[in-house]
Amino acid sequence: MEGVLGDLEIVKRTWGAFHNTGLEEALREHAIDTLIITGIATNFGVEQTARFADEFGFKVILPEDAVTALDAHAHEFAFDYIFPRIATVCTTAELVAALD
Repeated sequence: MEGVLGDLEIVKRTWGAFHNTGLEEALREHAIDTLIITGIATNFGVEQTARFADEFGFKVILPEDAVTALDAHAHEFAFDYIFPRIATVCTTAELVAALD
């Protein structure tokens, strides 16, 4: 299919997915402007990646039930105080419904 991005392997060596990985350049090359970020370590890798994505001008979507942390307090803090300022926070059900 024309215009479909195949798999892109990004190897990260720090908490975030952008530092020295070529991710930003690859996304821009394919005119991708919106990122759905999921993962483990809410207040480490997910937060670092979301912060940089926002700073680079990408629209960020964070489905809260597709992210986990080492403890509930850290997870809740990120989703209560940080992510609403830099991303659209939703659930995976809300995200799937919006994509239909």
